[in-house]
Amino acid sequence: MSSIRLRPVAEADAALLFAWRQHPETRQWANNREPPAWLGCAAWGHRRLSDPKYVTHIAVQGRHPVGVIVLEDQGDEWELSIAVAPGLHGHGIGAAMLQALNHMHPGRKIVATVLPGNDVSHRLFVSAGWRTDGPGRYQRV
Repeated sequence: MSSIRLRPVAEADAALLFAWRQHPETRQWANNREPPAWLGCAAWGHRRLSDPKYVTHIAVQGRHPVGVIVLEDQGDEWELSIAVAPGLHGHGIGAAMLQALNHMHPGRKIVATVLPGNDVSHRLFVSAGWRTDGPGRYQRV
């Protein structure tokens, strides 16, 4: 597998992110399981691009987008949301995305919350060396 790099999200990514957010593989583990409406997704994307409280990256392998990372400023820590593109699960992309995140944001305190039953994500954070910081909550070490 070629390496994963992170690039800032752009308005041109709106349709791709909308498609990923609509997909059942993505919805299954989202905090809000209802598929977003296009207008809601467009507004969500615009807020993420213009609000310094959010840092959003598209994960790219070669020239192909393979996932998205969103960091939300929570004051003393950043909350991570990570999603691998539908159809690409099981290829080590999530682990490569976390590794790229470590290089791009080395000093930030980053935490992630994983829903019960999402065993793949629990294994991802454990194998990446994140420590458990409460039930379903992980902190980058």
